[in-house]
Amino acid sequence: MKELRIAIHQKDLPAGEGVTLYTGCDTPRMLKTADYLFNASKLMIFGEDGILREAGGELWANTDQKLGSPQLSITIPPHGFAISFGNRGNEEIRACFDFAMENAMLYNATMVIHRRVEGRVEGDELMLRYEEELPRDPHALQFLFIGNSCTYFHGVPLKFRSLCKAAGRAVEVTYCTHGAAYLHQFAAPDHDYHKLLITRLGEKKYEFAVFQDAGAATLDDMENSLRALLPLVEENGAKPCLYMRSAPTAADGKMQEQTASLSELYRGAGETFRMPVSAAAEAFVLCREKYPELELYADDRSHHSGMGSYLAACCLAETFLGIDTRGNAYDAYFGRETAMKLQEIAHQVCGRK
Repeated sequence: MKELRIAIHQKDLPAGEGVTLYTGCDTPRMLKTADYLFNASKLMIFGEDGILREAGGELWANTDQKLGSPQLSITIPPHGFAISFGNRGNEEIRACFDFAMENAMLYNATMVIHRRVEGRVEGDELMLRYEEELPRDPHALQFLFIGNSCTYFHGVPLKFRSLCKAAGRAVEVTYCTHGAAYLHQFAAPDHDYHKLLITRLGEKKYEFAVFQDAGAATLDDMENSLRALLPLVEENGAKPCLYMRSAPTAADGKMQEQTASLSELYRGAGETFRMPVSAAAEAFVLCREKYPELELYADDRSHHSGMGSYLAACCLAETFLGIDTRGNAYDAYFGRETAMKLQEIAHQVCGRK
């Protein structure tokens, strides 16, 4: 067990290079990104029980998105606390942060953490405890995710893995993703994304390869890309699958229109290549109709929110492994009532008939 004692440099002030502590209160406490200057710092958010719940960093409050997708605030759970730290002179806490993030692709955002990190504050010191080496299940199903931020944002693959674990299915996930990537870039032999894919395929054998294309891709684009990509993953031994990402806008009307286009695109490619399609986009529409109080989109109104990522992960589990997520014990800290609503929607759209 790794144990750290780290000096706290300041409290409840805008983020700096050293460690800054933010304390919670009796109710959830929201800190606005613009007020606390989180754009150059990492963040770790702990619950009342001292368990790390959420982490990330480099948050921007720019609504024009010129510096990336905005995350306008973070929320400290009741009686919890949060810390920020800069990139210089914080090697020990950065190692703990990296352990918690477990190589997740994430930019300018925070996400739910799945590895166990314990934290507490004593005076002007932060105490952290975590296991550096975790046992691996040699029988775990290996999933390779190939796509862009609509796959990695808010840790969709990690939530999928946690849902599977709660259902008694051991799964490991590997990322082959990059922001704004198209599948044709992974298919082009001279492109860096293709080289990354070849590297990932050479590292181990996978049972499943999950493809997700950019929002502007056409059916011809996707099918031409898949013709080049499918032999590569099938040679590895992986079963190819499609993940129908959510519509790229939260706006009513436009969201439904874009979902119809995505359905035509992904279901068309799925039929052509006889690949299963996890229809998260369709689940988003049904959820908006049935539970409009659930916020499925992030502050940029394009990427999915934490709840949206949970819904997408439920869809993956239902489609690819036939897991009935209804009643699944993993709720990603959203609470049982919210989780059950999202599970219900995923099962209705993606459950095997």
